[in-house]
Amino acid sequence: MKKVRFCPKCGSKDIEDIYFALYFIAAIGRKRCRKCGYQGMFFPECDEEDYKEITKKFK
Repeated sequence: MKKVRFCPKCGSKDIEDIYFALYFIAAIGRKRCRKCGYQGMFFPECDEEDYKEITKKFK
C-alpha cells in the first residue's frame, strides 16, 4: 500500500519540507501545508485508501 502524509488542519496532501539552519546540525525539520499554511514537525501518515475516508471529514 502506498503511504500518504496529509495536513491535520485541512486534509491536503500538498506538503513541503521547510529547512532552516539547525536542520543541517541537528536534523530538525518542519513541514508546511501549501494549501492552508499550517506548519509543524509531525503530519499524520496513512494508506491511500484510509486517506480517502479520513478526508471526507474535512469537507
